[in-house]
Amino acid sequence: TVRVFLGLSPVPAVTDIIQKYDGNRRKVITAPPKDQTTDVYFYIMGDKTEPLLLLDFQATWCEPCKWSEPVMEQVLRHFGDRIVLEKIDIDQFPERAREFHVLSVPTFVLLRDRKEIWRYRGFDSAPAMIRMMEPLLSV
Repeated sequence: TVRVFLGLSPVPAVTDIIQKYDGNRRKVITAPPKDQTTDVYFYIMGDKTEPLLLLDFQATWCEPCKWSEPVMEQVLRHFGDRIVLEKIDIDQFPERAREFHVLSVPTFVLLRDRKEIWRYRGFDSAPAMIRMMEPLLSV
């Protein structure tokens, strides 16, 4: 099961988390926009250190962002329950992009305990991305 947080669909409050399944049978958790989405994740997870949260900053007009989707699907499948993905559209949520100092898309930011432990601008092949991230998840 691949779990994805979509920072794209507005929901009024942290307590109004909706869980559903998309057509690809990935578990999708739609959470509040803006600064609350990451907070929702940490609210759900409590004090757990895993799964880690991977922020995927993207835009609808960005072709490389579209190309990165199948790559990230493979990465998420490889890591299973150890990573949760939050997709953030920088045009809809520019404050989130500013918060994480995102200047180009796609940009991926991996968080552990609310702290950035890895960042990658652009994307690479799935095996290359997995090799970069694997040491961070085996800590």
